[in-house]
Amino acid sequence: MSRLKNLSDVDFEDLCRDIAQAEYGIRFSAFGPGPDGGIDGRHAKGDKKTVLQSKHYIGSSFSQLESATGREAKKLPQLKPDRYFLFTSHSLTPTRSKKLADIIGDYLRDPGDIWGQEDIEAALRKHPAIEK
Repeated sequence: MSRLKNLSDVDFEDLCRDIAQAEYGIRFSAFGPGPDGGIDGRHAKGDKKTVLQSKHYIGSSFSQLESATGREAKKLPQLKPDRYFLFTSHSLTPTRSKKLADIIGDYLRDPGDIWGQEDIEAALRKHPAIEK
């Protein structure tokens, strides 16, 4: 049973930023509630920008996640990130992860920059202080 299912969307965003900060050693800015323009977390240094987007889609269909990812991907040409992270509470398979990577396109530096439920759970085991 996933411990992610009881999180609100805002709590899930916070969790994803905390994991990214722990894993990559960089700080991600957080923003208040409301339309975020496709940015749930941002790290900027000089003219380089990393964008983190989280999708709390546990219990939703994969097609719903695909549609949401497509809507977010349309914002990427305007955002022009150098690196893009997608975190989702949805359980992913290699095929599903590839489909999401294809939607995101060239803004995805590495297929590992897509984090599914199992990746997030593993990061919580690796960094137990995040959950505390």
